[in-house]
Amino acid sequence: MATEQSRSLFTYLEVGATATLLPKGYDYLQAKRNVGLGQHLFEECGNTILNWGVQKGAGFRLENNEPVKNNAQNRLGLHWGPFKTWAACQVVYVVDEPNRKGFAYGTLPGHPERGEERFIVSIDAVGTVTFEITAFSKPARWFAKLGSPTLRFLQQHVTWKYLDAVHPPKIKRNMVLAAIKRTYVSPDNGSWVKTGGQKSHSHFK
Repeated sequence: MATEQSRSLFTYLEVGATATLLPKGYDYLQAKRNVGLGQHLFEECGNTILNWGVQKGAGFRLENNEPVKNNAQNRLGLHWGPFKTWAACQVVYVVDEPNRKGFAYGTLPGHPERGEERFIVSIDAVGTVTFEITAFSKPARWFAKLGSPTLRFLQQHVTWKYLDAVHPPKIKRNMVLAAIKRTYVSPDNGSWVKTGGQKSHSHFK
């Protein structure tokens, strides 16, 4: 987990909450993909996640390409059309267990949002490999506050790209519905993304 000294850098108070109970007063996102079967697949996905592979696969530019480490800082380049900015973040904790691998990062000053996001791949007793994303956030910078609905659509679109990036093949889906519906399930029922506002906190515990 983040040290007490590093906690002062974050732009939100509930550092590490993606590992426990999500705090009230935020927007929420949860996503899941059933990736496949087998220990080798699990190790491949874990390696992808712990080397910023899902962020790279989603099209982000990374300032630091070194493997994920506790308390390490990074900046993700957000470039969509004429809109360009950098999102500063810091790793809150790393999970490297026999059946779970991944990490969470929290926002630093300059990030368009305030909050935390976690990326975890797991394998169960029968070898099923699952990739899950959990996040809580709220707009931080003026353009994010003005474009809050647009930011949500963008977040959902990027989340589906994260799910794609953990391992091929890409997930078949309706690109428009996946970006605009609060809950969207892929046609094969193997993946889903769910988002909600502050009033939906009880549905994201």
